[in-house]
Amino acid sequence: MMDTEEQKEGEAEQEEVEMTYPELLLWAARNNEIQDLELCFEEKVEVNTVDKESGSTALHYACANAFLLAAKLLLSHGANPNL
Repeated sequence: MMDTEEQKEGEAEQEEVEMTYPELLLWAARNNEIQDLELCFEEKVEVNTVDKESGSTALHYACANAFLLAAKLLLSHGANPNL
């Protein structure tokens, strides 16, 4: 029988989900994850990527959540505020 700590580690590993860079950009903007946004910029991810489910862009998510730094970074990397 697995002890509780090993069981928790196994569950955490199973919960990891691989994302594409565009998905990471959207997730990072929704969650104010600045380091992940910067990684996406380094990887030259299209900053105007549209979330297929919601129709929102990373800039929409950052602004909707009042993540000012994330919004400024997205704008400085070419995010279109008119989408």
